[in-house]
Amino acid sequence: MTLIFTCKTHPQNHTSVRTRLRGKSGDGTSNLQKDVDTCLRKQGRERVKPAPAAIPYSEAAHRALIALRCAKNARPINSVLDEDYKLEVEMLRPGTKLPSPMTVQRDLLYIYEQASIAVKNYFLVC
Repeated sequence: MTLIFTCKTHPQNHTSVRTRLRGKSGDGTSNLQKDVDTCLRKQGRERVKPAPAAIPYSEAAHRALIALRCAKNARPINSVLDEDYKLEVEMLRPGTKLPSPMTVQRDLLYIYEQASIAVKNYFLVC
């Protein structure tokens, strides 16, 4: 069986059609996408690409990200006091309350304690 792909908006404008054997339907869609892009360009349009899904905000997730950023990038805990960082956060999410350096330190210690328990249990010999 052969699958036939035709333009659904302007089939009369295409001299050729794309075909693919049914058994080869998993070979990808790059040629089909190129044809769609070509057809849209001829119409003066562009294919709308879906925007990446936004990550929902939560104070706990924000605190975890700050703590991990400090740990992974060797940043000082008091970097949350930096005026430029405060402006960046305010620009991205107005009204966001940043944690104090003491809170970041407590979060880092908690993450360390929990991770060390997981590592210890991983290497525990039964």
